[in-house]
Amino acid sequence: MKKNWLSTVGIIVGSCAPYAFLGMYGDAQWGTLWLYLMLPLGLGALWRECFQKKNLVALIGGNLVSAGVSLACVNGIRAERWSWYFKPFTGRGMVLLLSGAAILIQLLIWAIASRKK
Repeated sequence: MKKNWLSTVGIIVGSCAPYAFLGMYGDAQWGTLWLYLMLPLGLGALWRECFQKKNLVALIGGNLVSAGVSLACVNGIRAERWSWYFKPFTGRGMVLLLSGAAILIQLLIWAIASRKK
């Protein structure tokens, strides 16, 4: 039980990177889409760990932490001017869209992989 708990905490701490925010920041400030790759790569590595440990709580918790940190970053830099860039979404709306899509895709993959076993 202790190892599972430590694994869950490790996954959630690893999710503290604002993956959605970093992609949006690179897009808005530098015009590069490469930083969006951090979202599937970072969360994908964490998803793999969750799947190996069969830890759905860590998967959902990690995604929520990443979305929360991304929202805090968007609020912290006052990205109101991003509203014109990510139309029809605001900066906050885009974070929620990216984070929501990430968790939905991960849960879909989880469900498909679980059925095959």
